[in-house]
This record gives sequence, C-alpha cells and structure tokens, in this order.
Amino acid sequence: KLQGDAADCPLSPADLSQSNFPLLEAVIRETLRTRATVPVASRVHDTAALQVPGLGRNGAAAPVAPGVACHAVYALSMNDEASAGANPTEFNVDRWLRGHGNHKTMAPADDPINRHFFAFGGHARSCVGMNFAYVEMRSLIVYLVATFSWTLAEPTEGVENLYAAGVQQPKLGLKLNFKRL
Repeated sequence: KLQGDAADCPLSPADLSQSNFPLLEAVIRETLRTRATVPVASRVHDTAALQVPGLGRNGAAAPVAPGVACHAVYALSMNDEASAGANPTEFNVDRWLRGHGNHKTMAPADDPINRHFFAFGGHARSCVGMNFAYVEMRSLIVYLVATFSWTLAEPTEGVENLYAAGVQQPKLGLKLNFKRL
C-alpha cells in the first residue's frame, strides 16, 4: 500500500505532510517508537514545581528538588501498554492510525500514543531539527519505496542483536537487495 501511495507523490515538503500520507507517518512513528534514536535524555531540574509521576508511593507523583538530575527513558515510556497500546513490543503501524478501510488518519494529538511519544524530546526542549528530520525521512522513504523493491539479503533467523542504549538493532547491520522498479 505504501508503494502505491509513494508512486504518485511529488517530492515536495508540502506534499509530504502527515495528513496527506498517514500510513507513511505511521511507519515513521512506529519505527522511531521501536528503534529510538535517542532513547535516554538527562536534564537537571531547576525549579521547585516539578512533579514526576511514578516516583511516589503506589505510582503517585512526587516532587523533585531543584538541582536534581532527571533521566527520561523514552525507549521504556513508549514500550508499555498504557502508552503504546496492546502488544507494545510488536511493530504495528495501526496503533498510530484511526478510522476504517482506506479512510485512516493519524491519531489526534491528545491520543495517549502521541502524548507519550518523545523521539525528539518534548515541549521547550525538543530537538530543533525535528521538522527537518521528518521531511528528510519522508522524502527518503517515498523515494526508496517508489523507485525500488527490496528483499532481505540474508535470513534474519540467528542474527545477533546489539542492544545499544536500550535500542535493539542487528549487530552487523541489515543487508538488503535492491531492484529498480
């Protein structure tokens, strides 16, 4: 389906918005959710008003004193059922989509899947290159999907995985065979 969408797509940033290609956006989001580029971020807390959920008794919020370093483990926050839905360890683009049949759209901003998505950080401290990164990912994926078909060059059974900063990836990379369409 993504290949069919990509074949008719002009490669301009305006045409590659998430509203025009919800399946493409869902593939990107699910990839970032399951293979976080920066799975952990650290910040030194500098105000007295910070309340961190889950630090208190029975999971209640607890205050964090100024000057204390807080570590956000994005890879963990996106891999539990409360934030990712059922079967959080499985790759499933449908968790990002709402609607039926060919009329699917991205989940709204207030949906739990989006509220817990921090692949680029969040709020005032989010990555300044986030929008550029999304345009680059969309452009590259549309180009690859519209121009090539590909298959795995080697079977994935028995591939040794490397766990780097909480993210699982093939230790020796992923080898693909490309064929121009």
